[in-house]
Amino acid sequence: MENQSTEIFARSRALAFAKAARRAALYPWLTRGDKLDMDDKKEILEAAERVKNASEPGEAGRALAVLEDLVGRTLFPVSMSMSYGELQRLKRRIAEAKLAMQERKDVLKERDRKTLKAAIDRAENARNEDIRGSVSELDDLLEQLFSEARPTNVNVDKRAKKLIADSRKLLSSKKTAAVLNEKERTGIEEAIQALDAIMSSASSSIEKGKALRRLQDYLDLYGWKVELGRSTVKDAKRLVHEATRLLKKKRVRLVLGRVRQEELESARDRTKELLKKTRIIKLFATFYNKDAKAEYMLALQQIQESAQQLDDLIKRYLGLFMKSSLREYVESIGGAILIALAIRAFLFEPFRIPSGSMLPTLEIGDHIFVNKYEYGLRIPFFNAKVFYKDRLPSRGDVIVFVQPETGEDYIKRVIGLPGDVVEVVGGTRLFINGREAHLEQKGTYVYPDRETGWLHKTLRYDEDLMGKIHSVIYEPPYHRHGPSGRWQVKPGHVLVMGDNRDNSYDSRSWGQVPLENIKGRAIFIWFAWGNWHRYGMKIR
Repeated sequence: MENQSTEIFARSRALAFAKAARRAALYPWLTRGDKLDMDDKKEILEAAERVKNASEPGEAGRALAVLEDLVGRTLFPVSMSMSYGELQRLKRRIAEAKLAMQERKDVLKERDRKTLKAAIDRAENARNEDIRGSVSELDDLLEQLFSEARPTNVNVDKRAKKLIADSRKLLSSKKTAAVLNEKERTGIEEAIQALDAIMSSASSSIEKGKALRRLQDYLDLYGWKVELGRSTVKDAKRLVHEATRLLKKKRVRLVLGRVRQEELESARDRTKELLKKTRIIKLFATFYNKDAKAEYMLALQQIQESAQQLDDLIKRYLGLFMKSSLREYVESIGGAILIALAIRAFLFEPFRIPSGSMLPTLEIGDHIFVNKYEYGLRIPFFNAKVFYKDRLPSRGDVIVFVQPETGEDYIKRVIGLPGDVVEVVGGTRLFINGREAHLEQKGTYVYPDRETGWLHKTLRYDEDLMGKIHSVIYEPPYHRHGPSGRWQVKPGHVLVMGDNRDNSYDSRSWGQVPLENIKGRAIFIWFAWGNWHRYGMKIR
C-alpha cells in the first residue's frame, strides 16, 4: 500500500513538472526563463510528452530526469559567481569593443575584425580567473587597432569632466564613507587628480583616454560598493519574498518533493537571518567605525553569496513557476484597472454637469464625485441592492438618478420625501407639508446663455429647506415661467427640483423619482475648468 502511494505521488509530481515545462516552452513570456531556439523548444516538448506517456514508474523517473536537466540547461541556466567590480570592467571593455567594430567597420581589415571578434567571444565566456586577462587583451587590441579613434578617446574632454564630477560627488557621500576603506578611497582620489592634471595639460587624446579609463576602472572596482548595500539587500529581500510566495503553492510543493523543499527553505531562512544581522551592523558602519565597515562589507558579501545560492535554487527548481516581468506588469496594470472599476461600480463614480439646471450650486462642465454607497450598495447592471442602509435621501440632498422616462442620468435636489405634500405657489413660494421654505435675497447671479451666448441676469436667494440652507436662482418677476402646482409624494419615491428653478426640467414636469433609480449623492467638485477656487468644493 505504501509503495502504491509513493508511485502515485511520483507520477503526480512528474506530470505536474511536465505540464509546467510544456507551458514554459510554448509561452516563454509567462516565466522568467531565457529565450528558446526552435531546437530546444522541440526537445522540451518531446521530453514532456515522454514523461506524460511513460507507463512504468522507472521509465517516468528517467524521462523526468532528462526533462529536468533539459529545462535547467536551456530555460534556467545557473549563473557563474564572479567578482562584481572585475565583471563591470569586463562588460565595459566588451561594449567598447563592439561599438568600435560597428563604428569603424569601413576601415577595419577582415583579419583584424576576426581577431577582435574572437577576443570579444573569449571575454564573454571568461571565468573568474580569466577576467583580468580578457580586459588586458581587449585594451591592447583597441589601442593597437584604433588608437585615437578608440571610442573612449573620442570626445574625451566632455566625458572626463562628467566623470570627475560624478567621482567627487561619490566620494562626498556618507554612504561612501561607510563602506570604502582608506586604500580604496585614496586610489579613486589619485585617479581623479591624475585625470584632472592631464585634462589641464596639452596631452593627446590617447593619454587623456588612458587616464579616463583608469578612473573608470577604479570606480568599477570600488565604487560599486556604495550601491552594493542597497542593491544587494533589495535583491535578497525580493528573492526571499519570491521563494516564500512560491513555496505556499501546493502544486509547487508537489513538484519539488520534500528534499528540494527543505533545501530551498534552508537557503531562504539563511538569507533572512543575514538580512537581520546586516541591519544591525549597518548602524555601526554609519558612524565610520573601521571594524564595523569591514564587518558590514563581509555581511553584504555573505548576503550576496546567500542570495545568489537562493536565486540559483529558485531558477533550478521553481523557474517554471516564476512570473515573467511582462506577466507581472500586465497583472499589476490589470489589478489596478479592476480596483478602479470596482470603486467606480460600487463606491464612487465621476459625473459631469451637462446643463445649467443646478446653477448656482453646480455650473456647466463641473466634474463631481457621486457617493454610490450612501443609500445602499447595488450590483452594477442589475440594479439590485446587496447591502441596505436604514435611511432615505435627506431633504436637500443633491442626487444623481436615472430619469424614469428617458433613462438618462439627471442631477437634482431632493425637495419632497415619501408622504410629503409639496406645493409651489406663484412660481417662487415653496411649501412642504404646509410650511413655507423661507427665501432670503442675496443679490443677483449672472451666467452666459448656452444658446445665444448673452449674459443672463437672475435673482439669487438663500433657501431654508426645513433647516438645510442652499442657494437658488429665479428669473426676474416679469420673466418667471416655472410651473406651479401641488403634488403628493408617493411611497418609494422622491420629488426633485433644480436650483435654477425657472430653467429646470424636473419633477414638476415629468413626475417623481423611484428610490431604486437613485445612483448616489453628489459630494464634491473635483474639477472645474477655469474656476480653480471651486476645486474640492463640497456640494451642499
